[in-house]
This record gives sequence, structure tokens and C-alpha cells, in this order.
Amino acid sequence: MKAIDNNQLAQRLVGFLIVFFAASKRPSGMFDDLKLNCRPMHVLCTLRYHPNRRMTMSQLAADLQMSKQQLSKLVSALESKGLVLREHDLENRRRVYVQITEQGGQEVEEVVQGVIGRIAEDMDVFNEEEKQRFASCIGELTGFIEKLEWKQW
Repeated sequence: MKAIDNNQLAQRLVGFLIVFFAASKRPSGMFDDLKLNCRPMHVLCTLRYHPNRRMTMSQLAADLQMSKQQLSKLVSALESKGLVLREHDLENRRRVYVQITEQGGQEVEEVVQGVIGRIAEDMDVFNEEEKQRFASCIGELTGFIEKLEWKQW
């Protein structure tokens, strides 16, 4: 088997990610019935899947690659809907934590289950052997990406 250098491997991964991203955007109307748009949902998902389900505003802004001002507006809107809570650190009042509420977690789970349902409907294009191969590839790819330690937590 011919060796693949790191640059070629990185190019293939980026190519895959581009195709994956385009495919995830393809189904028109897929998210039309969701109560939240992309940015607030991204905030909720980041908090929901963080090990502590809470982060400082600075950590969250860095993770989402947005300014603290943009994040503050989003958090205020989510807080008014009861989806997140803001807490000041007792030892350092300048440090503010954002935590997802039970209602916010339920909102994320509803969205995730809705997306799973919509995607499951599209899986009929595969025969049983292709489904098995696809499941195996997804598992393997997940393991490879986790090995890269891209997760910040």
C-alpha cells in the first residue's frame, strides 16, 4: 500500500468535511419547524454536550468563535426563554457562567431526535450491506477524529 503524507490526508479530510457540510445543508425545509435558528441552537448544543453543561462566557465565546458582545445578546435571548441561566462566580464577580437549563436540554434533545428522524427517512437509499458498511465507516471515522483530540474539553 502506498504511503499517504500528512498533507494529502489533511486534504482528504477537508474534502470529506466540505461534502459532509454541503450534504447536511441539502434537504430543503429540514429545520423549518424548529423553534430556534442556527446560532442559539449552537449555543445550546455546546452547553448541552459540555461535560459540566456550563461554561464561562469567555470559554463559550471562544468555543463558538464569536465576540462576547454577540454571545451576550444570544444568551440574553435564551435566558428570557428559560433555556439557559447566567451565574456570577462568587469569588470573582467578573467571571460569568452560562448553564443550560432542563428546558434547554429538552429543547436540544427534541431537535436532535427530529434531525435523526429526518435523516433516518433518507437511509432507504442504502441496501442492508451498504448500511452495514456505512455504520462501520461512521464508527471508524468517529474514532479517528476523537484520536485527533479536537475536543477542547
